[in-house]
Amino acid sequence: MIPIGLADIKRERGRCHNHCGRSDGSEISGSAITLEDDGYDVEVVDPRSLSPLDTDTICNSGRKTGRAIVCGEDSAFAGSVSEIAAMIGENCFHDLKAPVARVGSPHVPMPFSAELVKHVVPSSVSVVSAVQNVMS
Repeated sequence: MIPIGLADIKRERGRCHNHCGRSDGSEISGSAITLEDDGYDVEVVDPRSLSPLDTDTICNSGRKTGRAIVCGEDSAFAGSVSEIAAMIGENCFHDLKAPVARVGSPHVPMPFSAELVKHVVPSSVSVVSAVQNVMS
C-alpha cells in the first residue's frame, strides 16, 4: 500500500534534487543515472500525492541540496509543477543556490496520439538539460 501524504526519496544524494510528478518517475530515474555518469549528484523525490503534499520532505531536500528542479507531465504553467516550484521558492528561498527550475509540458492541449505525446511530455533530455542549467 502506498502511503498518502508521504513523499518517497527515490535516490538520496547531495547536490541537486528533482521532484518527479510522473506516474512512475522512470524518465526522472533514468535521467538521474545519466547525470550521475556525467558527474552530477542528483536526489529524486517522488511526492506520490498532491493533497496532502509532503512539504516537509520536499523542503528538507531543497534545503539540503540548495537546488531544485520540479518535473512532471502536466503543464509547467498553472499546474502541480508550478505549485510545487512556488512552494519550494517560498519556503526555501534563503537556502537555494539557484532559482527553482520547472520541467513540464508546454501550455497546449494534451494530444491523444501516442506519437504526438512523445513530443509534448518532457523527456530525459529536457530533465538533463534543466539540471545542467541549474548546476552551472
